[in-house]
Order: sequence, then C-alpha cells, then structure tokens
Amino acid sequence: MAAQTEELLQPEQLPLEGGEEATTDPKYDISYKGLTFYDSIADSVTPDLGDDAYPDNSFSDKIEAAVKLLVRNPDTKVVTIGTGGLGGWDDHNEARDYVTRTERLFGALKSAMAHLKAEGKEQNVNIMVFGEFGRNVNLNSANGWDHGNLQNFYVLGGKGYFNHKGVVGETIVEDTGSINRLYLKPKSGTYQFEPLSIAATLYKIYGIENPEILTNNNGAVEQLFT
Repeated sequence: MAAQTEELLQPEQLPLEGGEEATTDPKYDISYKGLTFYDSIADSVTPDLGDDAYPDNSFSDKIEAAVKLLVRNPDTKVVTIGTGGLGGWDDHNEARDYVTRTERLFGALKSAMAHLKAEGKEQNVNIMVFGEFGRNVNLNSANGWDHGNLQNFYVLGGKGYFNHKGVVGETIVEDTGSINRLYLKPKSGTYQFEPLSIAATLYKIYGIENPEILTNNNGAVEQLFT
C-alpha cells in the first residue's frame, strides 16, 4: 500500500471547477490520499471462494472489507467490528431466532477464513469472537436467556501465532436453587482466565512480553500458545 499511495496525485495536479487555483494545503493532500486508499480497498477483488463465498448480508460485507484491509495494508494491525446486520443479541425472550443469527455469523466467518487462505494470510491473521456479557445456561419462562456468566471466546486462524486447537478449559453447571438461574463455573483444577486475558493475549501476539502489566495482572491465555 505504501508504494501505491506514493503515486497519488498531488493537490496542484488536481483540476478544479471554475478555473480556480489548486490548493497546496497538506491537510487536503492527506485527505485525498486517504479517500483514494479507501477506494482502492473497496474496489479490490475478492478471490473466487467457490462454495465458501460470502453470504449476501451487510455483516458479511463488513467482514469482507475487514479482511481486504488486513490483507492489503500491512500497517493495519487490528480491525474491530460489531455484529450489526445480524440483529440484536439481547435475547430475554423468544430466542429461537438465535440459531439463524448464529448460522449467519459463522457463515461469514467461514468465508473470511477461506478468503484469508486464498490470499495466503491464514497463518498470520487471527479472528477473535466474543461478547461483552454473559447469559444463563437455561431458558427463562419467556423462552429467552437472562444475564449470567456463560460466555464464548472463539479464535480462528493464526497458526503462525497459536498452536493449540480445541477447547480451553472445562466448566460444570452450578444449580443455584433459583428458578431460571443455572450457571456455569470452572471445573475444579481446570484452566480458566478472566476477560482481560483476551487483551493480554493480543498484546503478547504483538510482541509485548509482560502484558499483565497492562491488564491488571491478568496474563495471556497461555494454552493457546502451547
């Protein structure tokens, strides 16, 4: 991308309407280069993914754009996106639509991994999927999930960083005795970690050897590296 941006037109080369003189304001130059860079990403062609082609929805469009950005601009290290386009996840009632949303989520992620592999980048890009709060194990009386401690953390790709495959840690169901309140808790002796360890894991990937200093003494998820 650096070589491409060096060839962009300078402000004085840009034709203006009405015969006005072109500006030489460096802020204008940077803005123009930025827009051209964005256009080059948007216009880049996704490889033929065959049966793994991206689904036709706005969330998949965002995932596809993120992969293009990571593949074509080495200066981009992290892209964070929400799941807008799939619908909300605050399923206190009628959670049956959860299955459809989850299928659409992982359909897009499957395409993203196929995209990275087609570009030869699957070893060096990680896709991490997690939410900001948890749920109970059981459905409530409205066929939904109330807030609890059940949470997922998925890591896809990046074999160049991570060596572990499978499930990290084990949990068991804790019956609180209250209606609609079944929780999961770590099994005795199993590996467990706090949410800040996700941040520590990212920091370690990028070369910080003691990330726990930045994450309140929560270290990286070491099993992912072994």
